[in-house]
Amino acid sequence: MTAFALEAGMHLICGEALYDLFVDEGETGSTGEVRLKAVAGGSPFNVAVGMARLGVQVGFASDLARDFLGDRIAAQLTTEGVANQFLRRSAVITALAIIATDDLGKPRYSFSGLDQALYYPVGEVIDQVEDKIEGVHLGSIATVLPNSARPLLCLAHRFADRALISFDPNVRLSVVPERATWHGAIEDLRPLCHVIKVSEEDIALLYGDADPDAICRAWLNDRTALVVLTRGSQGASLFTHAAGCVEIPPADTVVVDTVGAGDSFMAAMLSMLTQERWVSSAAIASLNAKQLFALGSFAVGAAGVTCSRRGPILPTSLELEALTRCSIDGADV
Repeated sequence: MTAFALEAGMHLICGEALYDLFVDEGETGSTGEVRLKAVAGGSPFNVAVGMARLGVQVGFASDLARDFLGDRIAAQLTTEGVANQFLRRSAVITALAIIATDDLGKPRYSFSGLDQALYYPVGEVIDQVEDKIEGVHLGSIATVLPNSARPLLCLAHRFADRALISFDPNVRLSVVPERATWHGAIEDLRPLCHVIKVSEEDIALLYGDADPDAICRAWLNDRTALVVLTRGSQGASLFTHAAGCVEIPPADTVVVDTVGAGDSFMAAMLSMLTQERWVSSAAIASLNAKQLFALGSFAVGAAGVTCSRRGPILPTSLELEALTRCSIDGADV
């Protein structure tokens, strides 16, 4: 296999890519026809695209089918500037997520076509470029699927002492309904991670009435320097040992739907950590409350932009710069 040229400081994002099929319930025909809008998605795919749009060097490890939709995803990754040497093209068919949203824009998901794909990079490719990889992000369905969970855990072990490891469980019980499987994946991965993002919904699904703040604090350790709890319309909370809990207010936005909001948050947070060179446990643990507030506010702002439009359309650097300028211009000084 030919060696690849790879930019130093690349983040490797691992996991599923699929097509989100949005049900346009307002356009359902009287004959039972259902109109759908298809948008490329999948949590790790969204994070990869989101980071690339914010100026970070990104590679994406996933498995794409050699069908029309798989070709479209591959083409979009190239257009977005995401490195494609980590991709497999062995999936039987492109996975689909059918999404309907309620009046508040909260999505309901059903999935198909995920079971047989291999959502991790080929080892030989990693061998050639591992000294260039600065971060590894794992998340969502791939971390609990039988074909991918163990290789992704091994990847986290391999890079835990040399790269920034981040994790977003992004729980989908409609794909893997066994809570014990999700619990096991989290317990295996979280000690290896420097940054963990989890939503209140994730915690409620897996831990019932347990206190989300207490769980986030318990996940902090010598390596896990930052745990982020996203609270939907209530903003987010950032937990570190030194700063305690830093509360981030919600973005001022009109919500169309919340699909991709958590991925946009993750992409923006990892991008800022990278660009500010906060890419180790020690660097992250040393952040003060003001720095954490800036980090969280940037991520919440990115999520707010995504919520303002239909589907997982993540913002660019120019959009977030414009949003920041508007916030500064409108602030009371």
